[in-house]
Amino acid sequence: MWSALLAGGGLVLLLRHWHLAPSTKQDQAPNANALRLLNTLALQNAIVHSVNVSSIATDAQGIIQIFNAGAEHMLGYSAQDVIGKMTPGGLSDAQEAIERAVRLSREMQTPIAPGFEALVYKA
Repeated sequence: MWSALLAGGGLVLLLRHWHLAPSTKQDQAPNANALRLLNTLALQNAIVHSVNVSSIATDAQGIIQIFNAGAEHMLGYSAQDVIGKMTPGGLSDAQEAIERAVRLSREMQTPIAPGFEALVYKA
C-alpha cells in the first residue's frame, strides 16, 4: 500500500509495504520492480494533483482529460467544467490564439489553425 501527499508545498511520500520473504533471487526482482513502480506512480500522482503546478493533459483529439487544482487556481475554471468538455484552446484568449497561429504559420511556412493545433504544433 502507498500514498503520497503534498504538505506545505513539499512532497511527502509515504510507503507502507509488506511481503513474504522471496525464496530465490529471481523472486526478488519482481518485488523490487513493483516497489519502484509504486514509488514512481505515487510521485507522478502527487505532481499531477499539486496545487503549486498547473497540469493540463488532453487525449489525442485535444479534449482535456486532466485539469488539476493548480490549473483551477491559475485559470479560474473548475475541473468539472473542463474535463471531457473543452480543449486548451477554449481556455485562452481568442485574439491571442489567432495571433499565435499567424506567427507559427509564418515561421513554419504552413497554415496552422488557431486553437488546439496552434498550442501543440511545436510540441
